[in-house]
Amino acid sequence: IKHVVESKDLFVFPQANPDGRHYSMSTESMWRKNRRPAPPGHVKPQCCGVDINRNYNFLWNFPQYFDPESPIANSTDPCDYEVYIGPAAESEPETKNAVWMFDTYPNIRYFVDLHSYSEDILYNWGDDEN
Repeated sequence: IKHVVESKDLFVFPQANPDGRHYSMSTESMWRKNRRPAPPGHVKPQCCGVDINRNYNFLWNFPQYFDPESPIANSTDPCDYEVYIGPAAESEPETKNAVWMFDTYPNIRYFVDLHSYSEDILYNWGDDEN
């Protein structure tokens, strides 16, 4: 660890979703989306927010690349409690902040995303033929 710290530039992005975290800590402990207001005509509390992890421009339009019936945990329904992808790719300020970091520092070679839920190690999913 000492070698890595001394020989690499480390960027720490400590809180990608502060409003969602605050809501989770104060109101609903299993909340995972940000706090984007619900679209007009939607009054249920779960219709608020976008899952930041699914709001990036990386395969955002998943039905274009995959069978819509495949078991991909993404949703275009704003009332989906957990995995709503948002009205457009990179529509959320939280997503834009992370994209800014990668655009500003294009030589980033490794990225680790730590979540506070579960004890799983999740690996990126393939987007190419190899």
